[in-house]
Amino acid sequence: MVYYQKDFIADYIAWQDDGKGRIWSYMPDVGFAFGLPTMNLSTRHIKSAKKQEKQRKQKLESIKEKRTLLMNTDIQKLRVLYEKFINDQEQLAEKMKVLEIDQKILDIYTEGYEQNEIDPLTYLNQQKSHLQSELIIHEFIRNLQEQKTMIYILAKYQLPNYTLAVENLPEN
Repeated sequence: MVYYQKDFIADYIAWQDDGKGRIWSYMPDVGFAFGLPTMNLSTRHIKSAKKQEKQRKQKLESIKEKRTLLMNTDIQKLRVLYEKFINDQEQLAEKMKVLEIDQKILDIYTEGYEQNEIDPLTYLNQQKSHLQSELIIHEFIRNLQEQKTMIYILAKYQLPNYTLAVENLPEN
């Protein structure tokens, strides 16, 4: 949530009203005409100031709603990815049980081959089958690691907390 809060605050600061200088929108224009002081009060200035204030409030509300929608969408994606990750971990546990059984079968075939009870072709086919099962499991584990990485990216997990400095900008 920290990422989304910081992102929201960054945009919010750009559009927030500090209240300074607002009074000048309601002050009359003062000047000189033909050597005499003049004063002009126009409702156009007041209307313009009210319009700007309304637009600023609408922009701030828009920023808030967009960031909230983005955050909630990412949270939903994260939930779906996490559920898939948990389901795939359970599948991996089941596949590992099958691989253990396959390893025991291979051990029996190896013992039979060493005692010349099983012909080499049968033994090699069984060994090939076992290696293919291991490769499938390794590929499945790699996919789980990719899913975990995607979850970390979407969750913005352990993002560095760097800040940008204005002091080091080159001058024009």
